[in-house]
Amino acid sequence: DLEYSRGFADRAEAYEALERYDEALADYDHAIELDPEGTWYLVDRGRVRIVTGHCEEGASDIRRALELDAEVADEMTSSFAPIAIKYLRGNEAAAAVSLYEAILSVIPGDATARNNYGFCQLPLDPNLALNELELASNLGYDHPVNLANRVLALHLLGRNQEALALYTALDLENTFFTATGTVWLVDDDHVLQLCSEMSIDKYLRSLLLLMRADHN
Repeated sequence: DLEYSRGFADRAEAYEALERYDEALADYDHAIELDPEGTWYLVDRGRVRIVTGHCEEGASDIRRALELDAEVADEMTSSFAPIAIKYLRGNEAAAAVSLYEAILSVIPGDATARNNYGFCQLPLDPNLALNELELASNLGYDHPVNLANRVLALHLLGRNQEALALYTALDLENTFFTATGTVWLVDDDHVLQLCSEMSIDKYLRSLLLLMRADHN
């Protein structure tokens, strides 16, 4: 049974990649019937349910998976990121937000989900985004992209003095800031465009130029 369940799950993943969600759900259903304690089958089905608009059912799957194995939380949150990025690239920020709302309805204290939720909110509601990014930091999310996004949120809100103060407090010579991440590029009209794998120190310096231009 376990071998068959893995086969159904593998095929479901292939269907999901092709966005053939009905077929993916059917195969995840079969995998779970054969292996009711297959944690990742529940996570994967939950993700597809959320993507297809069945957020309560998806959240229920995630909750059950976490009851079986709480340690899947970090990897589970990461598994939603490529889908969220795809939505953001397609100017569907609200759809990306809904993914993380579903996760946070189950694990509200998940720092990574909070951070990603705040990131997705930046084009929609910079004030809410800033609050979520700060909460993620308080929960222990310590990637430098969080700091960069908080600088951006303050800039978008017209709070450039605060943004500059946060920037000035950072030590960009620290190798901590050479990490890369997906970021929002912003033009003079505050129009956002997604950019993947940009070094955080380079990104922050580009924000500094914008903030100084506004300040002047």
